[in-house]
Amino acid sequence: MLNKRLRAIAELIKPCDTLFDVGSDHGFLPLYLLINKKIKKAIIGEINIGPLEQAKKNFMKYPELNCEYVLSDGLNLYNGLIDTVVIAGMGFETIQHIILQDIDKFKKIPQIVIQSNTKIDQLREFINSNNFEIIDEDIVKDRKYFYPIIKVKHNELRQELSNEELLFGPYLIKKYNKIFYEYLLFCKRIEENIVQAQKKESSLRIQIIDRLLNLNKNLD
Repeated sequence: MLNKRLRAIAELIKPCDTLFDVGSDHGFLPLYLLINKKIKKAIIGEINIGPLEQAKKNFMKYPELNCEYVLSDGLNLYNGLIDTVVIAGMGFETIQHIILQDIDKFKKIPQIVIQSNTKIDQLREFINSNNFEIIDEDIVKDRKYFYPIIKVKHNELRQELSNEELLFGPYLIKKYNKIFYEYLLFCKRIEENIVQAQKKESSLRIQIIDRLLNLNKNLD
């Protein structure tokens, strides 16, 4: 039922009562979590009616499942109790907007799982500057695309992160698996093209990537 990206998101979620899936599209993730009894209730939030209706159709075969449908820009129009939020499959600027417009609500949520399609390092800087602590991460490769996934919760004390951790994630560096190694190589190729276009010899990002690559050469 789930592709690699959604399955990795599902595995980061601890069992909970109520999950709000922002921009759920077809509703595959909450459907999977409900069927497998990892959550008791799902709320599917969409800004457009079309994807919301598509999610409803996918749930028609499972009338016993507890699911609510909300036409809303993020959490904006929902005031019920939530203990988990997923924001996945959209760009950094959209994710930033969704969190900032309801930041007081997000501060009260025990687990927030975020998967951005763009600007992952800027996402980490943003959540860090707003005192959201990274509590777990994963990365998957689905076809030719890499998907870093970040799990956070609010903390009054700001998490101290190095440049390496802001760029590539404290838990991804700690776990350091083969996919993460491939991701580093992929990021290095992109950065080398940028440096070459700018007619520079190197960059701080390349130096950081090289340091991380040297941590585990045997994964090549």
